[in-house]
Amino acid sequence: MWIAIRNQIVLWGGVIAAGLVCWQAAPHLRDSRGAMGPLVIFAEPQFGGIASVVIVIAISTAIACVVGKVVNAAVGWFVLGAGMYGLDYQLESVRETAFAGHTLQFEWVETGIMGIVLLGAVWIIWRVSGPLHDVHSIDDEEHPHEILSSEALKGLLATAVAIPVYWVIARSPLKGQDVCAAFVGGMVGGLFGRLASPNVQPILIGVGPIFMGAIAQAVSVRFMHGTLDAAYVKGLVPPLNMVT
Repeated sequence: MWIAIRNQIVLWGGVIAAGLVCWQAAPHLRDSRGAMGPLVIFAEPQFGGIASVVIVIAISTAIACVVGKVVNAAVGWFVLGAGMYGLDYQLESVRETAFAGHTLQFEWVETGIMGIVLLGAVWIIWRVSGPLHDVHSIDDEEHPHEILSSEALKGLLATAVAIPVYWVIARSPLKGQDVCAAFVGGMVGGLFGRLASPNVQPILIGVGPIFMGAIAQAVSVRFMHGTLDAAYVKGLVPPLNMVT
């Protein structure tokens, strides 16, 4: 009974702490019009925006490590994700990118870099917290490597299921729809990744939907013609590029 209460206190304390930490980065992501986000590369000054995001992710990762050590790695990952939500929900949608005169040509690059950064954070939380006990090896053999194995790669590729989910949900630039698409797509992608590779620690699977989203954004933006603001007014911004 006490362990369950302790775990709940640690979980929600971690969620609140990570959310408050990540909340602090948003004011440093203001663009040329004074709006917050949604892309770090358009922050002014750019170095301040990048540094603030790196710092809050590092602190949130430390918080998540503490939570993961007390409960388990999966709960630690949840806390990190909650922190990222606290940051992302404050930022503007693709509408701001359009009317600030920017482009989405490098959106996929930022998404991919964020995926790499979060892959490192997820791995650190896993190393500190320890492996998940409900991931069992095949025939009592050693677990496949969490990143450098065919099983891990198979799970990563299976997370591509997230792409059509993003496309179906992100039908407008409304921020809630944007966040919902990312959340549901990530959940569905993670589910299929675990089904495809149930015997590997889900490090790559956890961030796989981000990498798949970056690839999809790189492809879909090629089909957008003209300037971004004109495409936005005409409703021609690809749904995958509205998930920022």
